Amino acid sequence: MKLVVRCLPSERRRGSITAEVIVAAIMLSSVALVLTPALRSVIDHRQVARFETLALVELNNLATQIHSNSSLELSLSDWFQQRYPGARLTVTPDVASDNILAGTRLQIARTDRPGRPDVIRSLVVWSAREGGEP
Repeated sequence: MKLVVRCLPSERRRGSITAEVIVAAIMLSSVALVLTPALRSVIDHRQVARFETLALVELNNLATQIHSNSSLELSLSDWFQQRYPGARLTVTPDVASDNILAGTRLQIARTDRPGRPDVIRSLVVWSAREGGEP
């Protein structure tokens, strides 16, 4: 014959589960409050890095257009303008001296958010100066 002994707690646990749930909720909310700004800054940084990469690709495409036809009016591609509607293209010719090569600075700038500095990417394209010696 086996004897089965059951151990019953002498006191019932009243309210301890509720207290544990409240403490867990407080801890989770404090972790969420700390991590939310960090995750937002990581996302913002990745968006800026993506813009910089795509801006350099766009600048290289414009540089190719300059080399193929220097009299062409330069503008951002439709795809780039749709993706970044606030982006601005600035074309500044080099008025420097006696160089055989003429430089043209292409610059794409975009205001990421109000209160933050503009995100700017630029590229200098060198081509043979008109009327210069080859």
